[in-house]
Amino acid sequence: MRKRGRPARPAQPSRLLSKLVVGVHADDQNPLPQRERDLLMGCMHSALESIARGQHPGEDDWRHLSDAINVVETLFLRGNLVRDEVHATWDAACYAMARAGERWHASQVMRMDGEGLRAVRECVGHYAQAMEGLPERDFLLAVYETRERLAAIAAGRVVSDREVVIV
Repeated sequence: MRKRGRPARPAQPSRLLSKLVVGVHADDQNPLPQRERDLLMGCMHSALESIARGQHPGEDDWRHLSDAINVVETLFLRGNLVRDEVHATWDAACYAMARAGERWHASQVMRMDGEGLRAVRECVGHYAQAMEGLPERDFLLAVYETRERLAAIAAGRVVSDREVVIV
């Protein structure tokens, strides 16, 4: 029995267990099913359009784009993408997201300039290319490695020269 007065914490799925399940059940020959790729890319394109049209993008829009940029980093660190081909774009996209964050802190408006939007679009393109070209297992393991790396940086277990904000 639990003591009264303190609510139970919701159960958190084990990242290790999730990674093991992906490793066992994900397809090691074929990419993510087209339906899943379409859902993920639909979120990315919607977020890009929201920013490009000057609408007020929501947290989910920024989260989707940040996820893509962070996964691209993991993919080139793992050797799934050629670092020389994607690093400059990835770095420019990171800079654009950081500037957008600074604008948010200064004026509560999170916008991106044309150059930054272009870099983020290109980075999302690398993400889509990896999703289409890599086996499902490799892509999903990169996603889990990205989450683990960001959680370690946010918790101070790993040193990084970049600020990690988990929304």
